Amino acid sequence: MRWAEEPNQVAALLPHHLAPYNLRRIATSASGLTMLSGVLRSNRRGFNHAEAVEILSTNIQISLCMSIFNKLFHRKEDARETADFETFLGNCMNGLRLQNQTHQDTWGLGKAERWDFAQDAGELIFTFSDRIVHAPAQIIGSFNCQAGSWLWAWANSTIVDSIKRDALKVREYGEQHDIKKLTTAKWRATEADCWQMAALASRLCNANGAYRGPAGATFVFFTFGEAQISKKT
Repeated sequence: MRWAEEPNQVAALLPHHLAPYNLRRIATSASGLTMLSGVLRSNRRGFNHAEAVEILSTNIQISLCMSIFNKLFHRKEDARETADFETFLGNCMNGLRLQNQTHQDTWGLGKAERWDFAQDAGELIFTFSDRIVHAPAQIIGSFNCQAGSWLWAWANSTIVDSIKRDALKVREYGEQHDIKKLTTAKWRATEADCWQMAALASRLCNANGAYRGPAGATFVFFTFGEAQISKKT
């Protein structure tokens, strides 16, 4: 079946509250095509229409919320022209709270039965009882709870270059604005400091949110992109 035909096939299945966001608009973006393709594949694997549309609807809501967020908060002047860095960090934290609240409400960020990170693929994987959520991700840094220290991902030789690009962009910002904590590999920190670094990275790199992954006595902080939800098989 060709894409010209597929959107019309799915349109009839969309819940009423998504009617204003018609399939033509959704199918014009790469993310929209991915979501439509996912619901069609779900139907071919034997999932009923209601299950497939529920997954599609959630993905659409996430994309719409993130689009609105990006227009409100991902403004270059915020990142480049704020004189007071602490004020800027506060703004970043406020934005991150809104982002993460959207993920908590739509697919349950922070409530997964387990989390995994595929370093080769650069992907966070959240496993629930009935679904799996995948999101492209970057490691920003890690917090050693016992030592009370933050280590930037760009200074961690065990992390491959492809998943510390966001951390490197933060360091570049620190070099441009002479901000020592952004250019110092390791420093004394609290968990609140670490969340600020993740929020800053999320803002500067236009991420969709941030996650703190527990790993023994260490918390690994990530930024992540668009979340994709699939039914657990």
